[in-house]
Amino acid sequence: MSENAEPPKRLMTRPWRGIREHYAEMAPKSPNLAAMAELVGRIETSHLARLHAWTSMFTLCIAQTPVSYPNCWPHLTIRPLDDGRAEFRLHDTQIDSRQWNRTVPIDGAFDRLCRLADDLCWFPRVGRAIETGPTSDD
Repeated sequence: MSENAEPPKRLMTRPWRGIREHYAEMAPKSPNLAAMAELVGRIETSHLARLHAWTSMFTLCIAQTPVSYPNCWPHLTIRPLDDGRAEFRLHDTQIDSRQWNRTVPIDGAFDRLCRLADDLCWFPRVGRAIETGPTSDD
């Protein structure tokens, strides 16, 4: 390798199946991790499976494109909490106080993720009417 060449970057994202299996292995230890396995299973079989993900301890990290270390911005994290809720945090800035975040019951995490993906326009809406104003034929 020449002295100016950058070292190879390590791909962080993994297939959804592997992430689901990761949570499923830990599920007997915690109902929250079992719920995360269920969440990932739902993502895996939905339109959201086109997103890219990895884990950091118990936190699910999601991005629109494949991510290589250390360039993982922006991304969304879903972190299971001990009280049966999940914290969503959009890491689009390194200033924590400016990051969008919500806490939802963990069994509502899939629906919240779908709404957030729609709010962020991560997927084009098929069949969405485009308002162009009135048209005339003359």
